[in-house]
Amino acid sequence: MAFEEGGERAKKGLLSVPALPIQPHLLFFLIYNAIYLTPLLLVYFLGFSEGGSEDLIGLKGIIIARVAAVYGMGILAFFAGTRTYAFLRWSILGTSNGAWQPRQPEIGISEKSVIFFVTLLFVGSKIALIPLGVYHTYTIEMMTGGAWSFSAFCSETLVLIQVLVLFSRLSRRLSIFLGLCIVNGINLLHGSRVFFIINAMTVLFFFYIQGKVKMKRVILFGPPAFFLVLCATYAVYLSRMSAFGMELSAGQLASPLVYESVFSQYSIIGTVSHTDLWLATGRVGEFLKDVALFSTPRILIPDKESMLFIPRFDYLSPKGAFNGYAAALLYFGFLFPIFYYTLGLFGDWLYRSSRRSSWHFILYVYFSVDFCLHIMRDGLLIPIKMLTNAVQILVLLYLANWFSSFLSSKPIFVEPQQFDV
Repeated sequence: MAFEEGGERAKKGLLSVPALPIQPHLLFFLIYNAIYLTPLLLVYFLGFSEGGSEDLIGLKGIIIARVAAVYGMGILAFFAGTRTYAFLRWSILGTSNGAWQPRQPEIGISEKSVIFFVTLLFVGSKIALIPLGVYHTYTIEMMTGGAWSFSAFCSETLVLIQVLVLFSRLSRRLSIFLGLCIVNGINLLHGSRVFFIINAMTVLFFFYIQGKVKMKRVILFGPPAFFLVLCATYAVYLSRMSAFGMELSAGQLASPLVYESVFSQYSIIGTVSHTDLWLATGRVGEFLKDVALFSTPRILIPDKESMLFIPRFDYLSPKGAFNGYAAALLYFGFLFPIFYYTLGLFGDWLYRSSRRSSWHFILYVYFSVDFCLHIMRDGLLIPIKMLTNAVQILVLLYLANWFSSFLSSKPIFVEPQQFDV
């Protein structure tokens, strides 16, 4: 009987997901918070002094306490937003959400064409970076301009396409996903490790919703697995910089965590150290203006960076990246938990909506594995723009699918209309 029910769900495009101890987007938000906060605390308390992190050892304890408090408030706000709907439903109706059965997309000819086109576009964007010299050295100054922005856009688009493939009903989805991962690995050649990390987290999401990854295993094996991923990507960076000649030590083996996690925390340290940089009630108007400007295509506003508010504080993070909590404090002041509460609400809405639409399911996976990571390391503007682009791309895919179905008079992709919540 259970097998027959599973077969019926598969025909309708429903993915059978076992009972999960925690919603995926909340789990990944917690993982990313731990990835970026824990190394900072370890460096401070253990006195790790490799790679320039010795500056953190002399910090006052109150600064570290403030950073931890900001993280804690952000996590609690995100959790509250995630659980609001379930709490209201239980309080008013006395019922729970029930089993989560997201809809899987079916890959038709239009989607396959888009996958092929995006892959070619990605490769072309990486070839266009060769004159910049990013494959021979690593400096933040090189990672600017139209060519670099377009390359980053293509990389993010390819990540979205990989998510679409892996969580579809395509017969050889895993093989195609791994092939796209290898193509996306070109990013490692110019030192961009984040896309490799996102690919690894996408695989973790894939196995987690199948019930093959238990919470105990996530807690026990998550940190060392992430460390190995960082070491693998850092090895590419070292080989490209001809740095294998140096004498290795335990401290140098831990340096990937310093470069990826700790250095991105300079912005939050500077923000909580100098409270005069931000207003208690924030600058919501500046946030809305920055989002609008940053999301506008560069061809329309070529010099938009000079009009943004947040770049004024780039000096807080001289080694690149920009902690999301630091940006939230600068934009919203003490009201920043409201922003993370809203993100929790949005993540939960996508989680519930994925039962009705496979497009929402793909966007939900992307939000969990990609957006939640970028918002920890790249401020607020970049991940919001990436999420907006993802929505636009999925809308175009939907329209292309509809148009293809209209021409053929034979639906390639039909979603059963169910509006259960």
